[in-house]
Amino acid sequence: LYHTEKADMVIVPGSEGELPADLQPIPLERTRDTGLLHTDGAISMGRSSADSAIEQFFICIGDQPGLDYGAMRNPDGQGFAAFGYVTSGMDVVRAIQQSPHDGQRLTPPVVIKRVSRK
Repeated sequence: LYHTEKADMVIVPGSEGELPADLQPIPLERTRDTGLLHTDGAISMGRSSADSAIEQFFICIGDQPGLDYGAMRNPDGQGFAAFGYVTSGMDVVRAIQQSPHDGQRLTPPVVIKRVSRK
């Protein structure tokens, strides 16, 4: 995980790290189609263009409507793909976001050891 804070959004992004060379990008699941919005605790995929998400994800801290379909956080207006929500532990997410950092790198790095579905 690493740290980022901008005037219009606060997120805790994360990355899997080293990935298989043959891993393919996933199709963009627009919030317009899924109904999953970038509200507090939303988990979403990072991307540079539509259908380009591979490894980076982020957790929203606070509502971030600028990341939804139709908003212009991305110039293409397609938004990002929210795919789930933190159901418990947002205090941990907020603590991670406040951790010491050097630029966008947390110091020391934070490692996710377990994620579960409910």
